[in-house]
Amino acid sequence: MPRRIGAYLVESRRCRLEEVEQALAEQSVRMRLNDYKPLGEILIERGQLNEYDLKRALEKQRLEVLATVSVFRNLPLQSLRQISELAEQESHPEKTLLIRQGEAGDSFCVVISGRVRVFRTSEAGQEMTLTTLGPGEGFGEMALLAGEARSASVETIEPSSLLFLPRESFFALCKTNADLSLAFVKVLCDRLAQGNVRLELLSEEELAVRNLFGKYITPEIRDEILSGRVPLDGEFKEVTVLFADLRGFYALAEATPPKEIVRLLNGYFTEMASALRQHKGLVLQYIGDEIEAVFGAPLPLEDHPRLAVEAALEMRRRLALVNGDIQRRGRPPLTHGIGIHTGQALAANIGSPERMAYTLIGDTVNLASRLQTLSTRFGTDIIVSKTTRDRVEADLPFVQLPSTSIKGKTEEVEIFSLG
Repeated sequence: MPRRIGAYLVESRRCRLEEVEQALAEQSVRMRLNDYKPLGEILIERGQLNEYDLKRALEKQRLEVLATVSVFRNLPLQSLRQISELAEQESHPEKTLLIRQGEAGDSFCVVISGRVRVFRTSEAGQEMTLTTLGPGEGFGEMALLAGEARSASVETIEPSSLLFLPRESFFALCKTNADLSLAFVKVLCDRLAQGNVRLELLSEEELAVRNLFGKYITPEIRDEILSGRVPLDGEFKEVTVLFADLRGFYALAEATPPKEIVRLLNGYFTEMASALRQHKGLVLQYIGDEIEAVFGAPLPLEDHPRLAVEAALEMRRRLALVNGDIQRRGRPPLTHGIGIHTGQALAANIGSPERMAYTLIGDTVNLASRLQTLSTRFGTDIIVSKTTRDRVEADLPFVQLPSTSIKGKTEEVEIFSLG
């Protein structure tokens, strides 16, 4: 992990630890008075550091950070020095807007210390945090290539130091440095490969949306989110939630080599996720050997109850295919239980600044999860609530089960299985 400048000054014996601590305390007071000043400048003012020693420490810090950035990783030291000399280093207090959405993308930026927030503002003025970045992380690789308008804004979360590498200077260096040119091309190819189905350049914002909603987000959902028409800061939506959980999996895991278990799980999840996407479902998360998916969010679907039930039937069919492969290798077949319920849920982008996720919260989610656990008790693989069943107009083989008491519910819940 790249270190703050004070650590370099103490390590090189250019300052004593107590001097750095006193300067940090002064810096903290200054920030409360909206009079931010970088640590090095404070030490110089106090007569505890000279400009030459500060320059040497900053150079060492920059080289150490640049060596961790994906674009520059594995470059020889001489190339890193050339990049460091070209880059412009700036220090800013918290809540400083570094890049504004819509501005020309004319530089690549690397966080040296502190943290920054990357966010997008919709046409309605709503802000959506896409990601946060810390030391050794960069943004704007694609801007270096395309020189197009920035698709998101960036501001500091705390006092931060950053390197800005101008586009023109970077390409001038690439012309004379084969190592840097090859490294940059490799990163661009890796970024393009994340799309798999399209060859257009991916913006930082698109990649953040992919991280938020998963690698297999559909283009339709992606485009709606990027357009700003889908609020991610919290809304109540009517959705159908589906939970699927493998039965007896941990007993199998104890008797199976780890690598084979991973391969088996990945094969199962791949087929189940494909079945869900086929019916316009979105996988929210994998929890151990369990899948949580939603129909009707973030984009509304008029017939989300029917789509969820049909997805469950397709999951049943695909599990049979997975089991055929498993049994040919001499392993026992997998079984799973599925629970489905329709209702209102709070849908939002929730988490800490370091890690956000699109999440559903509410009784609808809890009930769908509990229905899934009932499948073993009733000897069936799919259990659907009456609410969902009543919304499905298709002629499907529903079989009514005994009404059941469920934790958190004052009345028994009517449930159905699928024959």
